[in-house]
Amino acid sequence: MGRLTYIIILLLPILITGCGGFSGDDTKYFDTVSGEEVSKSETDGRKYYVSTYGDAENEISREYFDADGKPDYGFLKVHHTEWLYDTMGTCISVSYFGLDGNPEIDVNGIHRMTLEYDERNNKSAVAFFGIGGNPVASGSGQHRGVHRVKFLYDENDNNTAEVFFDTEGKPTLHFLGYHRTETEYDEIGNPISKRFYGLNGVPATDGWNVHNQKYNYNKSGKLISRENFGISGDPVNNEDRVHRYEYVYGDADTVQEIGYDKEGNRITRRDIEEGEELPKYCNK
Repeated sequence: MGRLTYIIILLLPILITGCGGFSGDDTKYFDTVSGEEVSKSETDGRKYYVSTYGDAENEISREYFDADGKPDYGFLKVHHTEWLYDTMGTCISVSYFGLDGNPEIDVNGIHRMTLEYDERNNKSAVAFFGIGGNPVASGSGQHRGVHRVKFLYDENDNNTAEVFFDTEGKPTLHFLGYHRTETEYDEIGNPISKRFYGLNGVPATDGWNVHNQKYNYNKSGKLISRENFGISGDPVNNEDRVHRYEYVYGDADTVQEIGYDKEGNRITRRDIEEGEELPKYCNK
């Protein structure tokens, strides 16, 4: 979310990097707290970061500063991030550096993340490495406990599976206890089911009670509900005590999410904020 210093890098004749001289470099300033772009003069007295963009308008470098303009740590507990791209403008690695400019470990315990792509430019793998280039497992976050994640796709480029591996390249378990996820889609590409499996294809759960997440849509293709089921196929509640989420659409493109437990009792209700994506457990 496999997913890093792999053969794909060796096949690229030219790499675009944040370390070299770009004739088209563009520098922008952003408020660290709000993320709002500001002018250089507006950085006085506020925490900010400086982003540099290459010719393809890809971000190639980001550095954080405190309110006094001194080098500072950002959200990942690193000062400087560099992105590396191939000739098509696709990101193939992300690396982190400290206040002294030396390689640094981020909040997830990694120095470098590498990405691979298939022949249709779908992300096919991501992996994590330490300062010395040694394979490491992510210490936290989405892929906690995993070194490499492999992504599989169908003929329509729908992400149908994610598979996890350890630092020796052997199949391993995600920290929540499953080795593989499999996602099924309808004819227009909406995910309709996501299942969890352990090693050797044994049915597993998502770390709570859920083996199968099912999604239902109306005739317009809008998500109207998602439901949780256990290994035996019986309705189960997730970690939030919810079995079924329903989505109600208002007149002004507003959406409300209502959660019910397996007995039908309403457990949660919230408004989906503007710009927030509805749940999709796929990686297209």
